[in-house]
Amino acid sequence: MASIVKRETIKGTSYLITTNFHEKTLQKKIRKSMTWTPPADLSLKEIEKEVQRVAEAFEQEIKENISFGLQDNDYTVESYSKIYLDYLTRSFSPTYYTRAIDIFRYINKRIGHIKLKDLNPAIIQDYFDQVENDKKIIEKIVPRKSFNTTLEEQGLTYHVLRYKLHVQHATLSKAMQGMNVEQVWADCFCEKTNIPFELLFQYKTIQSEYAYNTKKKRKIYLRQLLAYAKRQRVIKENYATADFVVYSKEGSHKRYRSYG
Repeated sequence: MASIVKRETIKGTSYLITTNFHEKTLQKKIRKSMTWTPPADLSLKEIEKEVQRVAEAFEQEIKENISFGLQDNDYTVESYSKIYLDYLTRSFSPTYYTRAIDIFRYINKRIGHIKLKDLNPAIIQDYFDQVENDKKIIEKIVPRKSFNTTLEEQGLTYHVLRYKLHVQHATLSKAMQGMNVEQVWADCFCEKTNIPFELLFQYKTIQSEYAYNTKKKRKIYLRQLLAYAKRQRVIKENYATADFVVYSKEGSHKRYRSYG
């Protein structure tokens, strides 16, 4: 149990919280302490309750740090991301956790095989450069240039399509103008007209920039993972901080904001 010592100074009341552990593997005692200053608006009873909660939380954090530090330190980015995601489930909202899963899927695809202890500024900078240069591939469905002609050859005028086959007006109008349509709508349209998909539509693949905030998160989440690993004594240094690598400025990426 952590010890709690109340201290009175000219600056007010504070509490010194100290933990002591005997680390068997390294055969040494580990002593950690922190100072907690209670908010001014708490009553005496509230302070007594809160300082106990703070002490318990601090002691638990130290225990976890020691536990992780004694484990095999041969983690890869991907294997340690699972530990970090488990931590997020206990400390953050479900929305944040869901977003993190998607981002770490991206991170692990590129550097997940690398061991944490082998990371260095050059590797992380190279990853950051990949983030900046990556393009997302978008596959769109567009009507063929012969779309309207093919329909006319089948006697399928706008009036027939709209009022006899009950095709939605807005999307039909877009298709007749050569604009993109959704897969579900195209499949349904082909079924109603009994015309093969490949005679009316084609797939078009285009490259697009990722949004600035998407790129930012793909860097920040790696930095946060390594910050957690450093707190847990798994690594000695977090090379994803601005002390070691270059983060792009938002102003230089404003042109990305118009992309999804």
